[in-house]
Amino acid sequence: MSTNDSLSSILSSQNERANSTLLEILFDRMPMGLLILDQQLRIQQYNPTWAEFANKYTSPNAKPLERGMYYFDRFPGAEGSTLEYYQRVLRGETIRAYGERFETEGVISFWDIALTPIVHQEEVIV
Repeated sequence: MSTNDSLSSILSSQNERANSTLLEILFDRMPMGLLILDQQLRIQQYNPTWAEFANKYTSPNAKPLERGMYYFDRFPGAEGSTLEYYQRVLRGETIRAYGERFETEGVISFWDIALTPIVHQEEVIV
């Protein structure tokens, strides 16, 4: 490998790390709630804004928020109003809705939502 190739490789690696860091900062500081679920609807990642919403609009009887938990364990009783949306997203559809009624064990809130699948090589992975 030539010196130029080595330098290009190092710079490329540094750029990838910088981009990754920038995306993490944007994810964490976004003033919009962001949540990533897997195909089994387990919580994989969320930002502080989403965690704030999840804590504010959840039944006091809900399980504590943590990564890896089943979404509806955090929002018991909400399957009826949201499960169909998540099933559509897992089939590859992007969903946008405004003022959606969300109820979990008597706690009622209204949400503007945008749900989108993460697709890799034409397969929905999240």
